[in-house]
Parts: sequence; C-alpha cells; structure tokens
Amino acid sequence: MNCLVYPTPFMTIHNLFILHHTFYDQKIAINFHLEKFTKPFDNKASQMQKLPSIVLKQEGWEILDLTEHEFKSWTYEERVNNVMDWLRAAKERQIEKEVILRHPIQYV
Repeated sequence: MNCLVYPTPFMTIHNLFILHHTFYDQKIAINFHLEKFTKPFDNKASQMQKLPSIVLKQEGWEILDLTEHEFKSWTYEERVNNVMDWLRAAKERQIEKEVILRHPIQYV
C-alpha cells in the first residue's frame, strides 16, 4: 500500500517568510526561485531570497533553495531523482535532530 504525501504550497511562517513547497510537520521545505528574480549574472538566488532558509535553519528547518535555471538544466529523470534524494536526506537529518520520529506512532 502506498501513501502519497503532498506539500502545502505557499505557506507563510511567522507572518514573514513564504515557503513555496512545505512539509510543515517535518519542517522540510523547497523554495523555488524563478529565473526572472535571480541574479542576472549567475542565475543564483540572492541572499535576500535565501533569508528564510538562513533564519529558519536556526529553528530546525531543512530548506532547499532551488533556482529555475538549475531545475531546467536537469533532465526529467534527474529532476525526480535529485529532488527525491534531497527529500530523503532532509528527512534523515530531521530524524537525527529528533524533529520527527524514525518509526511513527501506530494507531491500530
């Protein structure tokens, strides 16, 4: 049996930071930065765009700052594999930090 979990899109944290794709209970998020808002000379996210991940990291969040340019440079298979690998690694880091349980509580 598969259980599919979908992120909450565009969640506001502390009435200040917008996280684009959020797994709130696990404190995991992906911020997707559009190419038109990235720095023009290297197509990377600016420090201002990375501010939510810098600040919320202090509260135990794992946030991936992914730019449209980087995302488009991957093939479809690479996109799926890279994002899934990052999510698995982020989940392991959250388990190590005891943000989430390794074995969820079973309610019969």
